[in-house]
Amino acid sequence: MVLPKTPAMKHRALLNPHPATLDEFKKWLKKFDTNNDGRISGAELREAIRSQGFGLSVWWKGIVALYQADKDRNGYIDEYEIENLVIFAQKVLGIKITAW
Repeated sequence: MVLPKTPAMKHRALLNPHPATLDEFKKWLKKFDTNNDGRISGAELREAIRSQGFGLSVWWKGIVALYQADKDRNGYIDEYEIENLVIFAQKVLGIKITAW
């Protein structure tokens, strides 16, 4: 039986099994910017987290990630807040991201 690919599944391959560079992480994250506004919304962030296999806890992790990264509290993660998201991804999600 072949399961249909969900939007999250088609972007899943970024971070496993090797660490991603910061540029790779940014490029991967931008794939979830479905409306191409240059920012990541809460829904887009949850889809990115879901794509990495966090399953049922994705809703909560998405809220916490947005809260941690969105320093201006506008509901989006923009280019200037990506580094806050990187810190969250490394500490809470265990995703390895290197500077180079």
